Amino acid sequence: MRRIIFFTLIVGALIYSACTGNNEHKKQLEEELRLFKAKTITLPDNMLPKHCDEQMQPDVSLLSRPLKMIVYVNQSGCEDCRLRALIPVYMFILENRHIEKFGVIIILNPSDIEITDYTLTDMSFRHTVFYDLDGSFERLNPHLPTDEQLHTFLLNEENKVVLAGNPVQNEKLKKLYFAELNK
Repeated sequence: MRRIIFFTLIVGALIYSACTGNNEHKKQLEEELRLFKAKTITLPDNMLPKHCDEQMQPDVSLLSRPLKMIVYVNQSGCEDCRLRALIPVYMFILENRHIEKFGVIIILNPSDIEITDYTLTDMSFRHTVFYDLDGSFERLNPHLPTDEQLHTFLLNEENKVVLAGNPVQNEKLKKLYFAELNK
């Protein structure tokens, strides 16, 4: 009997700590998001635009579109995996290329530009990317959330965050993005 009570107490404590941890993480995420949306995003003017198709010129007009979806990929984790995760983003770009006021700005802060170029070429990625070789994007935007799920976000014409999160990975968020794009 004591073992059952002890086991029940342990399981209850584990469940409580897991739920409390999730609530704390959720609160921290909400606070990061609040701070993130309160400030303007600054795009570095020293980014290197590049189109993986050597025949094409990079589309720098993306930077001046009234609505911009930023996809920021820094050096943390498996870069190859994170670059390959851009394939669904590329499909999203193709689906929405008819919206003239909208552009997708992919900012890459690679540890090795040659390997990144090779990977993008190997993936047949045909969209302009902007290399942030000195990490200025994070320096200019210290309020950028640490949670990488929020490293994809929609900016309005004032470069304020309207929505945060990847619409490719979340159908509800995708609907919110489309609602903003169709305003």
